[in-house]
Amino acid sequence: MALNKISIMGRITGDLELKRAGTNKDISAVSFGIACPRDFKNKETGEIETDFFNCTAWRTTAEFITKYFAKGRMIVIEGRLQRRDYEKNGVKHQNVFINVENAYFGDSKNTSSIQATSNQMSNPLPTKNVFPEPGMGLDGFMDMLPDEENLPF
Repeated sequence: MALNKISIMGRITGDLELKRAGTNKDISAVSFGIACPRDFKNKETGEIETDFFNCTAWRTTAEFITKYFAKGRMIVIEGRLQRRDYEKNGVKHQNVFINVENAYFGDSKNTSSIQATSNQMSNPLPTKNVFPEPGMGLDGFMDMLPDEENLPF
């Protein structure tokens, strides 16, 4: 058994561009960088150092990221480290990147940005009844009360 899981919070370092891949151009993809400042200062310089990570997201995760994030925006990602080996001009290279599985907001937008984004949305989010039907729990499953006669104690 092996474990390859990574969670990172940082700022997006460049402009995002959704690309299409696959034989029918039906697979969405986005590659981007994240800058993550370290939690401590360099002893010699007194400055906080920053690590930079390359990331790639696919399909609906890629579409979500390109729709709601931009350069400089804080993002939290979960995924796995992946290595791609390739050869260029006879020289072997390795590229290590984060294959993004989930993305979350790491900061909040100001009101004007939220309003601008909501005006640009072509497909508004579906509305959902917040209150469950009678006999249903908040999670949407039916509340089940045990029959006291069948309890094992």
